[in-house]
Amino acid sequence: MRAWGIPLRNGALLGAGLLSIAAVYLFATGQMTVLLGVLIVGGVLLCVAIGVSATRLSAVMELLEESQQSEAEIQRKLIDALAETDQTRLDTLAETVGVTPGYIMSALNNLIDLGLFAGAVAWDSGTVYPRKPGYSTALRACLHCGEPITIPARTSEVVCPICRTRHGEILTPNQ
Repeated sequence: MRAWGIPLRNGALLGAGLLSIAAVYLFATGQMTVLLGVLIVGGVLLCVAIGVSATRLSAVMELLEESQQSEAEIQRKLIDALAETDQTRLDTLAETVGVTPGYIMSALNNLIDLGLFAGAVAWDSGTVYPRKPGYSTALRACLHCGEPITIPARTSEVVCPICRTRHGEILTPNQ
C-alpha cells in the first residue's frame, strides 16, 4: 500500500493546485460560470481530501512497518537474553529487552503455547528458568519448588501442582 500512497498524495496535491490556479484565472477573467465554479471548487476539495487521506495512509503504513520491525527486534533480544542465563527475573528480563514485564509475560506465554520455549516460568515469583531444548527428558522435579513432575510426550507444557510454575519444552517433529 505504501508504494501507491506517496504518488497518489503528490498527484492529488498537484491536481488541487492546478484546479486552484484554473479557478483563480477563470474568476479573474470573468469567464467562470456558477456551474463551472462549483465543479472546480468541488474538484479542488476532492483532490485535497484524497491528498490528505493518502498522506495519513502512508504515515499509518510507515508506523505499522516500524512496529513490526521493532517487534521482531524485541523477540530477538528476548531470545538472546534467555540464552545468556539459567535463571532470571521477569522485571530484569523486561529491562534488558527494553519492554514492560507484561509484554515479557505475554511473549513467554506465546512461546510456551507454540512449543517454542524450553524452561519454566514461575509467574507468582516472577522467575524465569530458561533451559536447552530436551531438558524435560531429564526433568524429575519442578525447577522452582522441587516438586516431582514430568512433561509427558507430545505435550509442550506442564504446570507444577504445588507452585503453579509453567514448564515448557520445545516440540520436535518426532514428538
